[in-house]
Amino acid sequence: MSDIRRKIRQFILTEFLQGGSQEELKDETPLRGLGILDSMGLIQLINFIESEFKIEVEVLEADDTNLGTIDGIVALIEKKLRVKENQEVKLKS
Repeated sequence: MSDIRRKIRQFILTEFLQGGSQEELKDETPLRGLGILDSMGLIQLINFIESEFKIEVEVLEADDTNLGTIDGIVALIEKKLRVKENQEVKLKS
């Protein structure tokens, strides 16, 4: 399991599924569809992502495609980290 995936899973389990187990929360579990994340939870998740990974989640990215499952969240973070890394490389060149 990637470090990003582990951190996201742990955050969701700790903040929204107290007492839940790793096995209950699948990578494809629909977080909003099952009521795990409501609008306030989504804001908490975005704040966590931005502070933990030093990236910015744009308003248009805060949808079920990007933030609806652990798979989507991890894909968004990895994409943003790649873009950030590429920008930093260009600045150093």
